[in-house]
Amino acid sequence: MPQRIGKQIHELLMRSTTIRLIPHQNPDGDAIGAVSALGQYLRAAGKKVEFFCATETPQQLQFITLAHEISHNPQIWDTPCDVIVVCDSGDPVYAGIDQYLKKNPHTPVVVIDHHETNTFFGTLNLVSTAHSSTGELLYDYFKANNIQITPDIATALLCGIMYDTGSFSNSATSNKSLSVAGILIKSGASIKKIVQYIYKDKYINVLKLWGKALANLSYDRELDIASISISLEDMFVSGVDEERANGIANFMHTLKDGSVHMVFREKTDHTVKVSMRTTKDTIDVSLIAREFGGGGHKKAAGCTISAPLSHAYETMLPILKKHLKKI
Repeated sequence: MPQRIGKQIHELLMRSTTIRLIPHQNPDGDAIGAVSALGQYLRAAGKKVEFFCATETPQQLQFITLAHEISHNPQIWDTPCDVIVVCDSGDPVYAGIDQYLKKNPHTPVVVIDHHETNTFFGTLNLVSTAHSSTGELLYDYFKANNIQITPDIATALLCGIMYDTGSFSNSATSNKSLSVAGILIKSGASIKKIVQYIYKDKYINVLKLWGKALANLSYDRELDIASISISLEDMFVSGVDEERANGIANFMHTLKDGSVHMVFREKTDHTVKVSMRTTKDTIDVSLIAREFGGGGHKKAAGCTISAPLSHAYETMLPILKKHLKKI
C-alpha cells in the first residue's frame, strides 16, 4: 500500500467533521464491506458519517454493519460535507456520482480502490492493483494508521476479500489475501455469516431460472465465447426479481469450455446488464467493459448497454472481435 497517501487520507479524515461514503452503484460485497468498515472506524472517532449509493443495496448484503443506513436519496447532495470517500470504483460514472461531483467541485474526494481501470479522479487516491480487493487494501490502511479492527469491521473486510476472490478460487487469490483473511478471522470476523448470506442464498425459483437460461446457452466458436441471456419475461414467469437473478455469472465461470463467459440480463428500463468472466491471462475483459462505459477487473468486468436483449451480443460483437480475435 502507498503508505504516504494512506497517512494523508487518515489525516484528512481526522480533520473533517462530516464524511460522505460512497460505494459504486449496483454494489457488491467488496464495495459495501469497504464503506461499512470505514464508517465504523470513523463513527468510533466521533465523525458524522453519511452513506450514499446511486442504486439499492442488495438484500443479501444487508447483514453487513451499517448497510441499512445507505441512502439512495439524491437530496443528500443538497447538504454539503467536508470530504467524499469513494470506495471500490474506478471512475465517478461507474460510482454513479459524476453529476454530484460536478456540483461540488471544491469538496475533497478520496478514492480507495484496487481496479486496474481506475482513473485517479480523486484529490487523494489510494489505489493498488496488487491487492485482491478494496477490503484487503483497507486492511493495510487500518494497520498503517493503527486503527483497531473490531469483529464487525473484520467481517466487513473479509466479506470484500471473499467476494472478489470468489471465496479464494479465482486469480485474485494470493498468499497475502489468504494471510489477511486468516488474521481477520482471528480478529473475530464471522465467516459463517458471510457464507450464510452471500453463498447460501439461492431459492428454487432462482435455480429454475438459471436452468432455463443455461438450456439456451450459446457458443461462438470463432471467438470462443459462451453466453446466456435472461429476459424480463423469464424473470417474471419464474418470480425472480433483478437482484435475485444475479449470481449466474460466477456460476458460468465454472464452465470449462469458452475463453470468455458472458451473461446478458434485461433490466426493467430495457437496457441490458452484461457480466463478463475469463480465466485466460491473455484476455482483459475490463477493456471490453470500458468501451461501453463499464469497468471492473482484468478477469471479471461488466457494463450496461442500450440495446434490445435479442441484439445485445451483436451490438457488442465489433468490440469483442477487436479485443479477442487476435488472441
